[in-house]
Amino acid sequence: MTEADDDRRLLALDEAFHAAPSGMAIIDRDGRYLQVNQALARMNGLSIDAHMGLRARDVVPEIAAVMESVFAEVLRTGEAVADVEVSGPRPGATAIRHYLESVTPLRDARGAVTRLLVSVQDVTRIREAETGLRQALAKSAADAAEREAILGQLEEGVVVADPAGLIVYMNEAAVRIHGTGTLGTPPERYVSEYGLLREDGTVADLSDLPLYRALRYGEAVVDARWRIRRPNGAEVMAIGSARPVTAPDGRPMGAVLTLRDDTARHRAELALAESERRLTAVLDNTTMAIFLMDERQHCAYMNAAAETLTGFTFADTLGRHLHDVVHHTYPDGRHFPIEDCAIDRAFPENMQTQGEEVFVHRDGSFYPVAFTASPIRDETSRTIGTVVEVRGIREEKEAQARMEMLVAELNHRVKNTLATAQAIVWQGLKDSTVPPRVRERIESRLGALARSHDILTKEAWLGADMDEVVDAALAPFGLHQTPGRFSIGGPMTRLAPRAALMIGMALHELATNAAKYGALKEGGHVRLTWRRDGQRLEIEWRESGGPAITPPASRGFGTRVLERAAAHELDAEVSLDFPPTGVVWRAAFPLALPAETT
Repeated sequence: MTEADDDRRLLALDEAFHAAPSGMAIIDRDGRYLQVNQALARMNGLSIDAHMGLRARDVVPEIAAVMESVFAEVLRTGEAVADVEVSGPRPGATAIRHYLESVTPLRDARGAVTRLLVSVQDVTRIREAETGLRQALAKSAADAAEREAILGQLEEGVVVADPAGLIVYMNEAAVRIHGTGTLGTPPERYVSEYGLLREDGTVADLSDLPLYRALRYGEAVVDARWRIRRPNGAEVMAIGSARPVTAPDGRPMGAVLTLRDDTARHRAELALAESERRLTAVLDNTTMAIFLMDERQHCAYMNAAAETLTGFTFADTLGRHLHDVVHHTYPDGRHFPIEDCAIDRAFPENMQTQGEEVFVHRDGSFYPVAFTASPIRDETSRTIGTVVEVRGIREEKEAQARMEMLVAELNHRVKNTLATAQAIVWQGLKDSTVPPRVRERIESRLGALARSHDILTKEAWLGADMDEVVDAALAPFGLHQTPGRFSIGGPMTRLAPRAALMIGMALHELATNAAKYGALKEGGHVRLTWRRDGQRLEIEWRESGGPAITPPASRGFGTRVLERAAAHELDAEVSLDFPPTGVVWRAAFPLALPAETT
């Protein structure tokens, strides 16, 4: 090799030294810069010439100690040292930079180390990127741990499959539902490993499974139902949804299944369905028409009896106001506004209503009904609907009309018969040989009987109130003209027809006797009271303040009425006493007389 070749080689090396992207320097054994390339001059913030004769401690004092220790080691060992990392700010700056320093010994012809070649590479961006990556990985790990902790707390099961379909994650709820937490299971073993069945209990096919469908076909499956047979043999009902998971660039990343144990709700649904079936069977076999209205007052149910009564089917009334279907018109053809409908008031007024109305049949005819409309309340007492019970009363109305006609005819005939009897008696009493007192007694007794008959006629012979019987019996004796002579009191009491007649006659006999001989003759007082003891009525007539009396020497018609007739007709316990202060009569008898008990 010629001297010219050496010169060219040295020139090429010099050019490479100065053009190198890494910082390059040649220093002597004292650590002074002999040569510096442009890259290192930029790193240090000094010109090339300014470096000459300076040491590292003069240029980069913050990192000089590390650098000079490396220089010393290479000079001592004669071995190169590579990639020593040093960190510190550039001259005149505060931001920390990171450098990789390599030092190579340069030898003379005798092999002695006379100089050092220093190479410096700025790796700040690499270190920042590494730090960012480490932080991102740490955050990702923390996020993953947090997500797993959250998923572990869910009541809903979560199962994750990777792109190959292997089960890679099951949270605690999923393990509990399946009875196993086996991971790494491939799709072809899903059914056997996790005991998957169809709803009907038959073994599931792979294509039935929501997770597989999400993996294989990319489907989003919502609210699928299936059974799970746990390893211990217990079966649970499951309901769940699955969806595929893809990366932002569209790559498939697997699928996720969410599920929950639906056994309790499934059993409740079955129980409810059975309850509804039984209730429907009962309602459809009752003769009472039943309508159920929702909170909008639209028909939500009607039983078979309601369809028969109205002529409309449930389909005709579903979602409509019942009023608009069967109650929209008066019998005279006028419109019946819903605001006037008593049935419809049960919901807004939150109270039960009862009564009678006239409905319109599907064929346009009108028919009378009796109804009870009751609000339906939820567990918070909020009104959520109305149940309406309806029965047709056409036959009852017609029977009632016939009964009223028969009773009216009977009353008419009884009055005629009584009038005839009175006429016959009066005709017989015209004989001058009949004493006037006998005539008066007979006429007054017939009058008392007639007044009792009038009360019962007004009540259609269904009974009479005690107050009315007392008023009718005592009115002829000054009950209203001289009320101070009477003290009358007792609870509201309904008497059977036979009891009303007998008590009316008994009070007439007592008042007649008091007017002639007792308290009503000379400023005395009559106290009439009654009280109820269960289903028995106790009556007491007590006179006071009148002339002193003595027991009668013989029993007349009035006495026989008060003792024998009352005891027989009322099935009563009767007492009739004659203390000097005035007559006392007591009777105690059952309100429901044997012959009239139904």
